[in-house]
Amino acid sequence: MNDCFKITDDRFYAERTDLYDLIFEIQFSRLRFMVRNGEQLLWLEDHFLGNSNDIAACLAKCSGLIEQHAFLGIRFWKSVRLVSSLQIHTLVPASVFESSKAETYLGLTHPTASFADFEVSTEPVLNQQVVTGTLRQVNRFFRDRYPALVLVSSVAEGAKHFSLLGPDQTLGLISDSFIDLIYLKGKNRTLTAEKSPARHLRNIRAFTPALVLFGEITPFSVSYGILKDKFQTICIGDAPRQAGFSEPFQNIPAHRYFTLLHS
Repeated sequence: MNDCFKITDDRFYAERTDLYDLIFEIQFSRLRFMVRNGEQLLWLEDHFLGNSNDIAACLAKCSGLIEQHAFLGIRFWKSVRLVSSLQIHTLVPASVFESSKAETYLGLTHPTASFADFEVSTEPVLNQQVVTGTLRQVNRFFRDRYPALVLVSSVAEGAKHFSLLGPDQTLGLISDSFIDLIYLKGKNRTLTAEKSPARHLRNIRAFTPALVLFGEITPFSVSYGILKDKFQTICIGDAPRQAGFSEPFQNIPAHRYFTLLHS
């Protein structure tokens, strides 16, 4: 079994990494990355790391992969970004948000989290502040290799895309272990984001009639069938083909790489 899906463009040159953007996505069972030159997509790799919920084991496999890779050992790029499914989030209305209380806001929605383990960041999106906690262990691993690393919130990127959907739709971002649902809730139509373990899909409640899904899912998967019973309508999101998609990338399942393409 091949544990790596890879597409490349002949216009990639390893000696020109200072001109390229490198974007990683990490999940418990996957490490993915893209290389871009502006809008031009040059390289995509998607590595299966094995079935494990142990972060140390995940990072050990990532370490071996990076060390053996033809060019990931290069430290200096135009930019390096990391989006992680190993994040926690909460949304706070911008009108009441206080930056000094960012950790407190996260604690209200994730009371069992140990904040010594998380690096907290905030980002304004759609009259809300998205507060994100990313595991320090993961951040250190990548920063030791890429000093200029920038962290990306998957929920913040999802919320930006949500603005393109209708008010009666929920946006779902599904990874190997979690699903993030973004929707407007209640009479005040408050932007809401909820993270749930993927193994608890049967416990999810639908707050809108329709669900638009991106990520680790197909119409033939068990997860899709479970979610189809929750919502009146469900579909796989149509990620637009970008101008930078050269011929080798035209047929990639773009919905699966939503977080990479929007980070």
